[in-house]
Amino acid sequence: MGAVDDLIADALIEQAVDLLRLEGSYNKAVLKLLKDMEQRLTEALSGRNLTEYSRQRLLDFLAETRSLIAQTYVAIRNEVDLEGIAVIESRAVAASIRSAVGDRIGVGVPPLSTLRPLVSGLLIQGAPSKDWWARQAGDTQFRFANVVRQGIALGETNAQIVARIRKGAGSQAPILEVSRRNAEALVRTSIQTVANKTRDAVFRANDDIIAGVRQLSTLDGRTSDICVAYSGGEWDNDRQPIKPTKLPYNGGPPRHWNCRSILTPIVRDLPGLPAFRTSQRASADGPVRADITFAEWLAGKPKSFQDELLGPGKAQLWRDGTITLQQLLDQRGRPLTLQQLREKYAA
Repeated sequence: MGAVDDLIADALIEQAVDLLRLEGSYNKAVLKLLKDMEQRLTEALSGRNLTEYSRQRLLDFLAETRSLIAQTYVAIRNEVDLEGIAVIESRAVAASIRSAVGDRIGVGVPPLSTLRPLVSGLLIQGAPSKDWWARQAGDTQFRFANVVRQGIALGETNAQIVARIRKGAGSQAPILEVSRRNAEALVRTSIQTVANKTRDAVFRANDDIIAGVRQLSTLDGRTSDICVAYSGGEWDNDRQPIKPTKLPYNGGPPRHWNCRSILTPIVRDLPGLPAFRTSQRASADGPVRADITFAEWLAGKPKSFQDELLGPGKAQLWRDGTITLQQLLDQRGRPLTLQQLREKYAA
Protein backbone atom coordinates (compact mmCIF):
# COMPACT_ATOMS: atom_id res chain seq x y z
CA MET A 1 0.00 0.00 0.00
CA GLY A 2 1.04 3.57 -0.55
CA ALA A 3 0.78 6.14 2.22
CA VAL A 4 -2.25 7.80 0.63
CA ASP A 5 -3.90 4.41 0.12
CA ASP A 6 -3.33 3.73 3.82
CA LEU A 7 -5.10 6.91 4.90
CA ILE A 8 -8.11 6.18 2.71
CA ALA A 9 -8.28 2.55 3.88
CA ASP A 10 -8.28 3.67 7.50
CA ALA A 11 -11.16 6.08 6.84
CA LEU A 12 -13.12 3.40 4.99
CA ILE A 13 -12.69 0.97 7.87
CA GLU A 14 -14.26 3.56 10.18
CA GLN A 15 -17.13 3.95 7.71
CA ALA A 16 -17.51 0.15 7.65
CA VAL A 17 -17.88 0.26 11.43
CA ASP A 18 -20.62 2.87 11.02
CA LEU A 19 -22.40 0.51 8.63
CA LEU A 20 -22.25 -2.25 11.26
CA ARG A 21 -23.93 0.11 13.68
CA LEU A 22 -26.52 1.04 11.06
CA GLU A 23 -27.14 -2.66 10.60
CA GLY A 24 -27.83 -2.91 14.33
CA SER A 25 -30.43 -0.16 14.04
CA TYR A 26 -32.17 -1.91 11.16
CA ASN A 27 -32.07 -5.25 12.96
CA LYS A 28 -33.94 -3.75 15.90
CA ALA A 29 -36.65 -2.48 13.57
CA VAL A 30 -36.82 -5.83 11.76
CA LEU A 31 -37.11 -7.76 15.03
CA LYS A 32 -39.99 -5.54 16.14
CA LEU A 33 -41.84 -6.20 12.88
CA LEU A 34 -41.27 -9.94 13.22
CA LYS A 35 -42.45 -9.94 16.85
CA ASP A 36 -45.58 -8.04 15.85
CA MET A 37 -46.16 -10.63 13.11
CA GLU A 38 -45.73 -13.50 15.56
CA GLN A 39 -48.16 -11.86 17.99
CA ARG A 40 -50.79 -11.41 15.29
CA LEU A 41 -50.34 -14.98 14.05
CA THR A 42 -50.75 -16.46 17.51
CA GLU A 43 -53.76 -14.22 18.21
CA ALA A 44 -55.31 -15.52 14.98
CA LEU A 45 -55.04 -19.01 16.45
CA SER A 46 -56.54 -18.13 19.81
CA GLY A 47 -60.19 -17.84 18.76
CA ARG A 48 -60.29 -21.03 16.74
CA ASN A 49 -60.61 -24.68 17.63
CA LEU A 50 -58.21 -26.06 15.06
CA THR A 51 -58.95 -29.70 15.86
CA GLU A 52 -62.46 -29.20 14.44
CA TYR A 53 -61.26 -27.52 11.25
CA SER A 54 -62.40 -28.86 7.91
CA ARG A 55 -59.80 -28.95 5.15
CA GLN A 56 -61.28 -25.87 3.44
CA ARG A 57 -61.43 -23.85 6.67
CA LEU A 58 -57.78 -24.70 7.32
CA LEU A 59 -56.83 -23.58 3.82
CA ASP A 60 -58.74 -20.32 4.31
CA PHE A 61 -57.00 -19.72 7.63
CA LEU A 62 -53.54 -20.35 6.14
CA ALA A 63 -54.34 -18.01 3.23
CA GLU A 64 -55.20 -15.31 5.77
CA THR A 65 -51.90 -15.79 7.59
CA ARG A 66 -49.99 -15.94 4.30
CA SER A 67 -51.21 -12.43 3.51
CA LEU A 68 -50.16 -11.18 6.95
CA ILE A 69 -46.66 -12.67 6.61
CA ALA A 70 -46.24 -11.27 3.08
CA GLN A 71 -47.24 -7.78 4.27
CA THR A 72 -44.74 -8.00 7.12
CA TYR A 73 -41.87 -8.82 4.79
CA VAL A 74 -42.80 -6.00 2.41
CA ALA A 75 -42.60 -3.66 5.44
CA ILE A 76 -39.21 -5.13 6.38
CA ARG A 77 -37.88 -4.65 2.84
CA ASN A 78 -39.08 -1.04 2.82
CA GLU A 79 -37.41 -0.45 6.20
CA VAL A 80 -33.92 -0.86 4.70
CA ASP A 81 -33.24 2.31 2.68
CA LEU A 82 -30.63 1.06 0.21
CA GLU A 83 -30.79 4.24 -1.88
CA GLY A 84 -30.15 6.35 1.21
CA ILE A 85 -27.18 4.14 2.11
CA ALA A 86 -25.77 4.54 -1.41
CA VAL A 87 -25.97 8.34 -1.23
CA ILE A 88 -24.28 8.47 2.18
CA GLU A 89 -21.62 5.95 1.20
CA SER A 90 -20.74 7.89 -1.96
CA ARG A 91 -20.22 11.04 0.14
CA ALA A 92 -18.17 9.18 2.75
CA VAL A 93 -15.88 7.56 0.17
CA ALA A 94 -15.36 10.82 -1.72
CA ALA A 95 -14.59 12.58 1.57
CA SER A 96 -11.99 9.95 2.49
CA ILE A 97 -10.26 10.36 -0.88
CA ARG A 98 -10.42 14.16 -0.69
CA SER A 99 -8.97 14.12 2.83
CA ALA A 100 -6.01 12.02 1.68
CA VAL A 101 -5.17 13.72 -1.62
CA GLY A 102 -6.01 17.30 -0.62
CA ASP A 103 -8.47 19.89 -1.88
CA ARG A 104 -6.31 20.85 -4.86
CA ILE A 105 -7.43 17.65 -6.63
CA GLY A 106 -11.09 17.47 -7.52
CA VAL A 107 -12.96 14.36 -6.32
CA GLY A 108 -16.21 13.49 -8.06
CA VAL A 109 -19.33 12.05 -6.44
CA PRO A 110 -21.69 10.04 -8.68
CA PRO A 111 -25.03 11.86 -9.06
CA LEU A 112 -28.30 10.37 -7.86
CA SER A 113 -29.11 9.55 -11.48
CA THR A 114 -26.17 7.12 -11.39
CA LEU A 115 -26.77 5.73 -7.90
CA ARG A 116 -30.52 5.14 -8.30
CA PRO A 117 -30.24 2.55 -11.13
CA LEU A 118 -27.28 1.01 -9.31
CA VAL A 119 -29.59 0.33 -6.35
CA SER A 120 -32.69 -0.61 -8.34
CA GLY A 121 -30.70 -3.13 -10.38
CA LEU A 122 -28.72 -4.41 -7.42
CA LEU A 123 -28.34 -8.18 -7.10
CA ILE A 124 -27.86 -9.67 -3.65
CA GLN A 125 -25.93 -12.92 -4.09
CA GLY A 126 -27.32 -13.26 -7.60
CA ALA A 127 -30.96 -12.20 -7.09
CA PRO A 128 -32.84 -8.89 -6.54
CA SER A 129 -33.42 -7.83 -2.95
CA LYS A 130 -37.20 -7.97 -3.51
CA ASP A 131 -36.98 -11.63 -4.50
CA TRP A 132 -34.93 -12.54 -1.41
CA TRP A 133 -37.47 -10.94 0.94
CA ALA A 134 -40.32 -12.69 -0.88
CA ARG A 135 -38.45 -15.97 -0.52
CA GLN A 136 -38.03 -15.41 3.21
CA ALA A 137 -41.74 -14.62 3.51
CA GLY A 138 -42.55 -17.88 1.74
CA ASP A 139 -40.16 -19.81 3.98
CA THR A 140 -41.74 -18.35 7.13
CA GLN A 141 -45.22 -19.15 5.83
CA PHE A 142 -44.19 -22.73 5.02
CA ARG A 143 -42.77 -23.29 8.50
CA PHE A 144 -45.82 -21.71 10.16
CA ALA A 145 -48.28 -23.79 8.11
CA ASN A 146 -46.26 -26.93 8.82
CA VAL A 147 -46.44 -26.36 12.58
CA VAL A 148 -50.20 -25.76 12.41
CA ARG A 149 -50.80 -28.88 10.32
CA GLN A 150 -48.64 -30.99 12.63
CA GLY A 151 -50.55 -29.68 15.64
CA ILE A 152 -53.90 -30.56 14.12
CA ALA A 153 -52.67 -34.02 13.11
CA LEU A 154 -51.46 -34.65 16.69
CA GLY A 155 -54.71 -33.35 18.21
CA GLU A 156 -52.89 -30.57 20.04
CA THR A 157 -54.70 -27.67 21.68
CA ASN A 158 -54.30 -24.11 20.48
CA ALA A 159 -52.00 -23.42 23.43
CA GLN A 160 -49.76 -26.32 22.46
CA ILE A 161 -49.57 -25.17 18.85
CA VAL A 162 -48.77 -21.61 19.94
CA ALA A 163 -46.03 -22.96 22.21
CA ARG A 164 -44.58 -24.91 19.29
CA ILE A 165 -44.57 -21.71 17.20
CA ARG A 166 -42.91 -19.65 19.92
CA LYS A 167 -40.54 -22.17 21.49
CA GLY A 168 -40.07 -24.86 18.88
CA ALA A 169 -40.33 -28.56 19.56
CA GLY A 170 -37.77 -31.33 19.29
CA SER A 171 -35.41 -30.43 16.45
CA GLN A 172 -37.68 -27.59 15.31
CA ALA A 173 -36.37 -24.12 16.18
CA PRO A 174 -38.83 -21.35 17.08
CA ILE A 175 -40.26 -19.77 13.94
CA LEU A 176 -39.30 -16.24 15.01
CA GLU A 177 -35.69 -17.24 15.78
CA VAL A 178 -35.14 -18.74 12.33
CA SER A 179 -36.85 -15.79 10.63
CA ARG A 180 -34.75 -13.33 12.64
CA ARG A 181 -31.46 -15.00 11.72
CA ASN A 182 -32.38 -15.14 8.05
CA ALA A 183 -33.53 -11.52 8.02
CA GLU A 184 -30.37 -10.27 9.75
CA ALA A 185 -28.19 -12.10 7.23
CA LEU A 186 -30.11 -10.47 4.37
CA VAL A 187 -29.95 -7.01 5.97
CA ARG A 188 -26.19 -7.32 6.46
CA THR A 189 -25.48 -8.66 2.99
CA SER A 190 -27.76 -6.06 1.38
CA ILE A 191 -26.01 -3.20 3.15
CA GLN A 192 -22.55 -4.55 2.31
CA THR A 193 -23.54 -5.11 -1.32
CA VAL A 194 -24.86 -1.60 -1.88
CA ALA A 195 -21.91 -0.09 0.04
CA ASN A 196 -19.27 -1.92 -2.00
CA LYS A 197 -21.02 -1.29 -5.32
CA THR A 198 -21.24 2.40 -4.40
CA ARG A 199 -17.53 2.47 -3.52
CA ASP A 200 -16.79 0.86 -6.86
CA ALA A 201 -18.88 3.54 -8.62
CA VAL A 202 -17.00 6.34 -6.81
CA PHE A 203 -13.65 4.83 -7.72
CA ARG A 204 -14.68 4.51 -11.37
CA ALA A 205 -15.90 8.12 -11.40
CA ASN A 206 -12.43 9.21 -10.27
CA ASP A 207 -10.26 7.05 -12.52
CA ASP A 208 -7.95 10.03 -13.07
CA ILE A 209 -7.02 9.61 -9.39
CA ILE A 210 -7.73 5.93 -8.81
CA ALA A 211 -5.71 3.30 -10.69
CA GLY A 212 -7.58 0.26 -9.35
CA VAL A 213 -9.05 -1.37 -6.28
CA ARG A 214 -7.90 -3.61 -3.46
CA GLN A 215 -9.88 -6.01 -1.25
CA LEU A 216 -9.42 -5.61 2.49
CA SER A 217 -10.58 -8.75 4.31
CA THR A 218 -9.38 -8.15 7.85
CA LEU A 219 -12.32 -6.50 9.59
CA ASP A 220 -12.80 -9.32 12.07
CA GLY A 221 -11.33 -12.57 13.31
CA ARG A 222 -13.87 -14.75 11.49
CA THR A 223 -12.75 -14.16 7.91
CA SER A 224 -14.04 -16.86 5.54
CA ASP A 225 -11.71 -19.05 3.50
CA ILE A 226 -12.72 -17.31 0.28
CA CYS A 227 -11.97 -13.85 1.69
CA VAL A 228 -8.67 -15.08 3.15
CA ALA A 229 -7.74 -16.08 -0.40
CA TYR A 230 -8.89 -12.72 -1.78
CA SER A 231 -7.35 -10.61 1.00
CA GLY A 232 -5.04 -7.98 -0.48
CA GLY A 233 -6.08 -8.81 -4.05
CA GLU A 234 -5.70 -5.93 -6.51
CA TRP A 235 -7.46 -5.19 -9.81
CA ASP A 236 -7.06 -2.35 -12.34
CA ASN A 237 -9.83 -0.05 -13.57
CA ASP A 238 -11.00 -2.73 -15.99
CA ARG A 239 -11.13 -5.02 -12.93
CA GLN A 240 -8.41 -7.24 -14.33
CA PRO A 241 -5.94 -8.75 -11.80
CA ILE A 242 -2.79 -6.78 -11.04
CA LYS A 243 0.20 -9.07 -10.50
CA PRO A 244 0.77 -10.98 -8.30
CA THR A 245 -3.05 -11.27 -7.92
CA LYS A 246 -4.40 -14.10 -10.06
CA LEU A 247 -7.97 -14.42 -8.80
CA PRO A 248 -10.71 -12.84 -10.96
CA TYR A 249 -12.61 -9.86 -9.60
CA ASN A 250 -15.97 -11.66 -9.91
CA GLY A 251 -18.01 -8.62 -8.94
CA GLY A 252 -15.98 -7.88 -5.81
CA PRO A 253 -17.20 -8.13 -2.22
CA PRO A 254 -19.43 -9.17 -0.61
CA ARG A 255 -18.41 -12.60 -1.86
CA HIS A 256 -20.76 -14.59 0.38
CA TRP A 257 -23.54 -14.17 2.94
CA ASN A 258 -22.49 -12.06 5.95
CA CYS A 259 -19.27 -10.97 4.19
CA ARG A 260 -17.68 -7.84 5.70
CA SER A 261 -14.77 -7.43 3.29
CA ILE A 262 -14.49 -3.98 1.71
CA LEU A 263 -13.00 -2.36 -1.38
CA THR A 264 -10.29 0.26 -0.99
CA PRO A 265 -8.70 2.30 -3.79
CA ILE A 266 -5.23 2.21 -5.30
CA VAL A 267 -4.29 5.86 -5.79
CA ARG A 268 -2.18 6.88 -8.76
CA ASP A 269 1.28 8.37 -8.17
CA LEU A 270 0.19 11.98 -8.46
CA PRO A 271 2.53 15.00 -8.19
CA GLY A 272 2.92 16.12 -4.61
CA LEU A 273 1.60 12.89 -3.08
CA PRO A 274 3.72 10.34 -1.21
CA ALA A 275 4.47 7.62 -3.77
CA PHE A 276 6.42 5.14 -1.62
CA ARG A 277 5.12 1.73 -0.71
CA THR A 278 4.89 0.49 2.85
CA SER A 279 3.84 -2.63 4.73
CA GLN A 280 2.03 -0.50 7.28
CA ARG A 281 -1.31 1.27 7.28
CA ALA A 282 -1.89 4.67 8.84
CA SER A 283 -4.13 5.20 11.83
CA ALA A 284 -5.07 8.09 14.07
CA ASP A 285 -2.50 6.87 16.59
CA GLY A 286 0.40 6.15 14.25
CA PRO A 287 1.24 3.39 11.76
CA VAL A 288 -0.25 -0.07 12.16
CA ARG A 289 0.32 -3.34 10.28
CA ALA A 290 -1.36 -3.66 6.90
CA ASP A 291 -2.79 -7.06 7.93
CA ILE A 292 -4.28 -5.74 11.16
CA THR A 293 -7.52 -7.27 12.40
CA PHE A 294 -10.57 -5.22 13.35
CA ALA A 295 -9.97 -5.90 17.06
CA GLU A 296 -6.35 -4.75 16.77
CA TRP A 297 -7.41 -1.71 14.79
CA LEU A 298 -9.94 -0.73 17.47
CA ALA A 299 -7.38 -1.37 20.23
CA GLY A 300 -5.22 1.34 18.64
CA LYS A 301 -8.00 3.90 18.88
CA PRO A 302 -8.45 6.24 21.87
CA LYS A 303 -10.54 5.04 24.81
CA SER A 304 -13.13 7.72 23.97
CA PHE A 305 -13.55 6.26 20.47
CA GLN A 306 -13.98 2.74 21.86
CA ASP A 307 -16.56 3.98 24.37
CA GLU A 308 -18.49 5.80 21.67
CA LEU A 309 -18.51 2.77 19.40
CA LEU A 310 -19.34 0.02 21.90
CA GLY A 311 -20.83 1.92 24.81
CA PRO A 312 -18.72 2.60 27.94
CA GLY A 313 -19.80 -0.53 29.82
CA LYS A 314 -19.25 -2.99 26.99
CA ALA A 315 -16.05 -1.24 25.92
CA GLN A 316 -14.61 -1.71 29.41
CA LEU A 317 -15.61 -5.39 29.44
CA TRP A 318 -13.83 -5.77 26.11
CA ARG A 319 -10.71 -3.96 27.36
CA ASP A 320 -10.71 -6.16 30.47
CA GLY A 321 -10.86 -9.28 28.30
CA THR A 322 -14.22 -10.35 29.76
CA ILE A 323 -15.91 -10.42 26.35
CA THR A 324 -14.53 -10.62 22.83
CA LEU A 325 -15.18 -8.17 20.04
CA GLN A 326 -16.79 -10.98 18.06
CA GLN A 327 -19.65 -10.86 20.55
CA LEU A 328 -20.20 -7.18 19.71
CA LEU A 329 -19.80 -7.15 15.95
CA ASP A 330 -23.41 -6.33 15.16
CA GLN A 331 -23.24 -3.34 17.51
CA ARG A 332 -26.58 -4.13 19.17
CA GLY A 333 -25.71 -1.87 22.09
CA ARG A 334 -24.82 1.22 20.03
CA PRO A 335 -26.98 1.31 16.89
CA LEU A 336 -26.65 4.15 14.43
CA THR A 337 -29.59 5.47 12.40
CA LEU A 338 -29.51 6.48 8.75
CA GLN A 339 -30.29 10.06 9.77
CA GLN A 340 -27.26 10.12 12.06
CA LEU A 341 -25.12 8.91 9.16
CA ARG A 342 -26.59 11.60 6.92
CA GLU A 343 -25.55 14.23 9.46
CA LYS A 344 -22.06 12.75 9.81
CA TYR A 345 -21.47 12.69 6.06
CA ALA A 346 -23.48 15.75 5.07
CA ALA A 347 -22.60 17.11 1.65
